[in-house]
Amino acid sequence: MNSIIIHSPDGSAAAAQLVQILAEHSVRATLLEYGSGLTGYQLYSTIEETDPDILFTIDLCGFSIRTETDDAAYINLSCPNVHFLGKALPTDTLAMLTGKLSIAMFFYCLDEETYDYLQKNCPDIPYLKLVRDWAEGLADVLRELCAV
Repeated sequence: MNSIIIHSPDGSAAAAQLVQILAEHSVRATLLEYGSGLTGYQLYSTIEETDPDILFTIDLCGFSIRTETDDAAYINLSCPNVHFLGKALPTDTLAMLTGKLSIAMFFYCLDEETYDYLQKNCPDIPYLKLVRDWAEGLADVLRELCAV
């Protein structure tokens, strides 16, 4: 596995935890933080140029980056996208998931309210799972996508 990019809100403790869990499985990860001085489009370009094996996002970080047709820019990436939703998010944020999504998008919820909302209001999400914690979600990803 060449690289995994974790795109997170600036200073996210969850991102640091995910990087640590990946390191325990001998998987190298690069952390890109939203709010690190780059615009959303610059961060997206960095992700695109890196061509990661997997992209992880936390709490829909970067979903506001849109294409010219107003779709989430992430649908254009050639790698699987794993989106961890670690807390209850506002419905206007979750509404971004009602549009066009990629079959290579996987959503893991740590919050039952968010999970229930997405099941009810976003039936086109290709993969949605409720997990107890980051480690459980990451173990599922590593098993399903990385064969680790």
